[in-house]
Amino acid sequence: MRKIGWIILLIVLTGTGCSTARRSMKTLINKNEGASLNDISGDIQKLNITNTNFYIQKAEIEVINDKKKQKLLGTVKYKNPGEYLVSLRSRAGIEAARFYINKDTILINDRINRKLYYGSAEYLERKYGITSSFLPILLGDFREGNDIASDNNRCVKGNLEAEKEIRNNKIVFNIDCNILKVSKIIVKDYFDSETINLAFDRFSNNGQVIFPQSIIIKDLTNNFSINISIDKVEIPWDGVIDFIQGKNYEVERLR
Repeated sequence: MRKIGWIILLIVLTGTGCSTARRSMKTLINKNEGASLNDISGDIQKLNITNTNFYIQKAEIEVINDKKKQKLLGTVKYKNPGEYLVSLRSRAGIEAARFYINKDTILINDRINRKLYYGSAEYLERKYGITSSFLPILLGDFREGNDIASDNNRCVKGNLEAEKEIRNNKIVFNIDCNILKVSKIIVKDYFDSETINLAFDRFSNNGQVIFPQSIIIKDLTNNFSINISIDKVEIPWDGVIDFIQGKNYEVERLR
C-alpha cells in the first residue's frame, strides 16, 4: 500500500503540464541574487499551480523497484483550495483505481478488487507523515504556512536553501531564485539521514503560474523511485469533481 500511496500522492502533486504557451525558464541568470527568502516569498506564492483549478488529462508514470519497471497512466482534477480526483489506468486504458481527497476525507475505488476504501485525512499523516494541506508542497508549491521565510536565507548563485522541521523530520527546500520555484525537496529523518528526495524539472510558464512538467521521487528507505511526465493539462479548468462509488463494492475503512 505504501508504493501505491506514493503514486497517488505524486499524481496529485504534479498538477502540471503543457496546454499553454511555454517559454524557457533558464534564460534568467541570477535575477534575484542576494535576495532573502522574505524578499521573494510573496512572488513565489503568486506562481503556485494550486492557486487555480486544473485538469491533468494525461500523466505517464513509471515505477522502478528492484530493477523492475511498471508503467501506468494517470489523470487528475483539482479544485482550489484542496480538492482532488485521481484516476490510475493501465497502459491499455483500463482503470485500476480512482481516488478522492480533500482536507477532511479520502475515498478510494479499487476497481480490481471491487473495494471502496474510506477514511479521514488523518490517514495521510499516520501512514505517510503528511497532512492534506502539505500536498501542494510536494508538488513544488511554496506557501506562507511553510513558516520558514527568513532574512537569513539568501539567493547565492541562483539558489536558496531553507529548512523546516515537521515532527521528527527535516524538510529541506532548494529554490531556484531565477524562476521562483522549488526545484528540489529533501526529507531527512531524526538522525539527519536522507529518506526521500523529490526533484522538479522542465518548468513551464502559462503567464499566470510556473509549473514543472517532470517530477522524480526517490524513496531511499524502501529503494524505489517513481518518474512522472505530464503530457496534457487544462489550466484554468471549470469542470466539476464528482466521485461515484463502485456498485456493490465491499467497504473498508483506512486505518
